[in-house]
Amino acid sequence: MTQAQPLCNVCFEPAKVLKTIQGYKENSFYDILHCGQCDTSFIRNDASAETELIYDLIYNHGNQVPGYNRYYTYADKVLEEHKPLHYLADTEDMYWAIADCIEKKIITKDMKLIEVGCGLGYLSYALHEDGFDIMGIDISEKAISKARQKYGDYYKCMDIYKMVEEGNEQFDIILLTEVIEHVTDPVDFIEALSMLLNPGGKIIITTPNKSAYPPQVSWDTELPPVHHYWFSEKSIRTIASNLKLTCRFVDFSPFNKDHLDKTKFSRYKEPERKPVLSSTGNVLAHKPKTRKEKVSMLLRKLNVMKIISRVWISIKANKEDWHRRQTMCAILSGEL
Repeated sequence: MTQAQPLCNVCFEPAKVLKTIQGYKENSFYDILHCGQCDTSFIRNDASAETELIYDLIYNHGNQVPGYNRYYTYADKVLEEHKPLHYLADTEDMYWAIADCIEKKIITKDMKLIEVGCGLGYLSYALHEDGFDIMGIDISEKAISKARQKYGDYYKCMDIYKMVEEGNEQFDIILLTEVIEHVTDPVDFIEALSMLLNPGGKIIITTPNKSAYPPQVSWDTELPPVHHYWFSEKSIRTIASNLKLTCRFVDFSPFNKDHLDKTKFSRYKEPERKPVLSSTGNVLAHKPKTRKEKVSMLLRKLNVMKIISRVWISIKANKEDWHRRQTMCAILSGEL
């Protein structure tokens, strides 16, 4: 008997297997599938249990885990900054997008906010310090415990499905920064979030943006099962359309002027990502930093990197699709 063709979890059309890749843990392998209808890449394997184990390892040793150690830096740094939101917005595009929504009055201080999947809690803290009414929630008890100890009592260990079931709270803005790519059923997840919105409320999503890359690139995001999906803008539009929500995207043109983005340069090639954790859950030792990487770190510390980036971008960057970056920010609104 032939195996049924797998279906896309976003648009439910047939998808095809592109290749099998190494997972986040050594000696684990995952099939990467792609849906040509909505341009979504995703993993076939059901890895929910493995994902939870990996997250526990990340929260236990996060300051040593490549790609996640910077979040621990942000968690400490925001406490030292007079304007922590400004610091975050200048550091990463996903936080700049949130600040841009504030500047454009999409988010205002008379609104009730919730950050879903707040992790270590530093973005919620930065918004709270800026005068916003916000609560941060996460399903990780470890993450919420760290956030409450560091910043205050406006964090809860909570599952959004339980919140929907209880029906006690509604919000004007739901923030979802780098979360949707981790969930197993994104359509069901966004549908649940939409039930927590006040009339006229919005869900603001940031996630890695497949649309910024050449079409032949199959997977340039965290290795599975840390990321289950690599979404395109069409993916997010499809989710919104299926749920009768409107969708628009933040224009990253202002941020792109002086912040490098690897997708804007002709020499970009799909990287061969290597496992981060050993099969026993230890952080793998990687090659020491190159001379070029060390110089880059020094220039960043001396606050020279932005000037160099601006010059390099003006000379070398491809200005097509200038509104895009390797991260997207989608604003979903409307009622079911």
